[in-house]
Amino acid sequence: TEVRRHGAENWSLSLEELDALLYARGAYSATNLKLYHMWLNVWGPPVFSQTMGRNRFKEILCYLRFDIKNSRSERLKTDKFALVSETWNTFIENCLFCYKQGQDVTVDEQLFPSKARCNFTQFMANKPDKFGIKFWMLADVKSKYMCNAFPYLGKDELRPEGESLPENVVIRLMEPYLRTGRNVTTDNFFTSFKLAERLKAMQTSIVGAMKRTRNSNSCMQLQRKSAFF
Repeated sequence: TEVRRHGAENWSLSLEELDALLYARGAYSATNLKLYHMWLNVWGPPVFSQTMGRNRFKEILCYLRFDIKNSRSERLKTDKFALVSETWNTFIENCLFCYKQGQDVTVDEQLFPSKARCNFTQFMANKPDKFGIKFWMLADVKSKYMCNAFPYLGKDELRPEGESLPENVVIRLMEPYLRTGRNVTTDNFFTSFKLAERLKAMQTSIVGAMKRTRNSNSCMQLQRKSAFF
C-alpha cells in the first residue's frame, strides 16, 4: 500500500533476503553504523553486497509498514502501540515459546533510540541515546536472552488501584514464570517488601537493592524495629 502511494507499481519484496540482512547486521553489531559502511567493497561484509544493493535495502526500509493504515485510527483509540503491536506481540510469543529460561531472571528497562512523533517517546538524560521508546524487559541472567518485554506507553488505565508502577511491571513480566520456583533480580527502582511478599506467595523469590525512602519499605522497617523493643 505504501509503495503504491508513492507511485512505485512494479515493486516486489523478498522477506527472506531482508530478514537475512537484518539478522546479519545485528550479528556484526553494526546497528549503529551508517548503511554505506556495510556495502563498502573493502571493509564491508560480502553478504550485504551479494544479497542486494544498498539503495534497494534503503528503499525496502522506507516502504516497510507493520499495520493497515485504513484501520489505524480506530485501533489507536484502544492501543497506543497499534502501529506495531500485532508484530510485537507475535515476536514476544515466539520468545516465550522458543526458549527454556534458566532458574534466574532479571528485570530492567531499556531505551531504544527513536525520535518518532508519538506521545510515549521518552527523554532520559542518563542514557547514551537521550530520546527513545522505553521498554520494560525480562532477561535470562546466564544467556542474556530476552524472555518477555513490553513498551512503556504512559499512564496505564488498567493498572489496579493501589499497585505501584514498579510492582505492576515485575508482575506482568514474570506472569508466564510464576509458580515455577524461579528467582528474579531487580534494582532499587523495583524492589519493595510488598512485591517480595506477593512473589513469595507465588513461589517466586526476589533479590535486589531497596530504597529506604520508599514508603512501604520504611513502614516495614519500623514494624521490625518495634518487634525488638
